[in-house]
This record gives sequence, C-alpha cells and structure tokens, in this order.
Amino acid sequence: MNVTTLRFKAAAAGSADLCASDVSTAVDPSTDPVQGLSLALAGGSYVLGSPSSFGLGSITHNWIGQGAKNAVTLTGRGFTAGATLAVSGQGVTLTGVHVVSSTKITATVAVTQTAAVGHRNVTITNGTHVATCQNCLQVTQGPKIASVAPSSVARGSVGKTVVITGSYLSPRTTVGIAGVTVKSTTWVTYNEIDVTVSVPAGATVGAKRVSVKTPFWSSYGYYGATSCARCFSVT
Repeated sequence: MNVTTLRFKAAAAGSADLCASDVSTAVDPSTDPVQGLSLALAGGSYVLGSPSSFGLGSITHNWIGQGAKNAVTLTGRGFTAGATLAVSGQGVTLTGVHVVSSTKITATVAVTQTAAVGHRNVTITNGTHVATCQNCLQVTQGPKIASVAPSSVARGSVGKTVVITGSYLSPRTTVGIAGVTVKSTTWVTYNEIDVTVSVPAGATVGAKRVSVKTPFWSSYGYYGATSCARCFSVT
C-alpha cells in the first residue's frame, strides 16, 4: 500500500511519537510509475494542542475526474446550518450544501472538463468560523475522446461496430451517441472502446454528439465525463 498523505487530528492535549515501520518507503510523485525512496526510520515527536471544536476533516470519493458531477459527503465537527464551502482554483464548484449534522455535510461537486488536475483545498465558513482542509480534493484526468471510426454511419444500419479511441477509458466507461442506439460496449484498453450501434431508418442526418462517462470505481477512484460534438455523423 502506498500512502502519500497523512492527516492527524488531536484528540487531546499532550505529546505523541510518529515512527516509520521497517518496510516503509517515501513516495516521489514526480516519477511515473511511482518509485519508492528510502525513508529514515528515526521518526519524530510532536506536541499536540487542545482539539478544535470546529474543522473539516475529510471528503468521501475525494479523487474526482474532469467532467464529473457527483454527490460527496464531508465530515468534521462544529457544523451548523448556513455553512458554505469553497474550493481553491478554477473549474471546481460545490453546490447544494446541506448540513446533515454537526459532523456531516452533503454537497454536489462539479468539475469542468478542462479543470487543472491536482490537489485542491476546501474551505468551510460557518458564521465567524473558517477552516481549510489542505489538499482534501484531488482532480484527476477524466476520459478523453480522440477519434471515432468510422466517422459516419448510414441511416438504417444495424449492428455496425464503431471504434472510439482516446485516453483514460476504463472498463466501466459508458458510451452514448445522440440519435443512435448503442447495442453493446466492449472495453479493449484504456485507449479504446468498441461499440455496436444501430441507426434508425428515420434518423436525422448530420453530426451526432458522442459522450463517454466513467462512474466512480473503488479499484481506481477516478471518474469523469466528456463528449465530442462533431466527431461522428449519420448519413
């Protein structure tokens, strides 16, 4: 297991020791794939202050792909009605904020298809109280469409195979084509999905939007959506 971020919350005033185990390694995020670096085992000592009565601790499903719009749950303490949330940077918004209890808030997070990838801070404001959870939300690459082949299919076609190439296409990515029936989807690689389509005889000719969407998957974490307005047409 690789752990790249550790957050601690003081349960009571006092002191504590933090020491790495003999099998631990540090992670270098600049390498791809991730490589282990040697980690000193000496550990360190920390002085803990009194626990805060207000703060934001974590977000469920906090690894979100470009184009995603999904419900999330935020946990912490000291929440009351009227709390507001803000995300650092551009392209990410939290709406529909609902304080469920003093320790739980639900909201909807929306990420644009062009939002910059990376970690974001989430700030909660509740009356005179303001707290920021550093790097609580991570924007990752969403699915991308590079091309569709063939780029057109005639009206009345039945059982035609259309190859969608791109990137970050997962085994759970779904495909939709406006005005066209997608009969089956076959995941080939993270760069290719093949779909079998049928086109109604009375379909309107012209460009048809191709959309792909990847739901949250605990094995990978990322999810998102994108579309291509003019990469496929009905003739």
